[in-house]
Amino acid sequence: MNKLFDKVVDLPFLGEPNDIAVTVQSMKSIPDGWSVSPFIQEVACDHLTYFEHPEGLKALLTALAQF
Repeated sequence: MNKLFDKVVDLPFLGEPNDIAVTVQSMKSIPDGWSVSPFIQEVACDHLTYFEHPEGLKALLTALAQF
């Protein structure tokens, strides 16, 4: 079942790294002109589990600790 899910998810993205909702490249495409440069950190979890997956929570805590 997991293999089938992976194939279905990868199909629309043509093998590009993604988080189920959007490609990683698209997420990193921030338009010029922002007054503050965004902090970009790749996290080893998908779009649906950012706030539940251990890696997502670890990244969130790290980002919050910077403030």
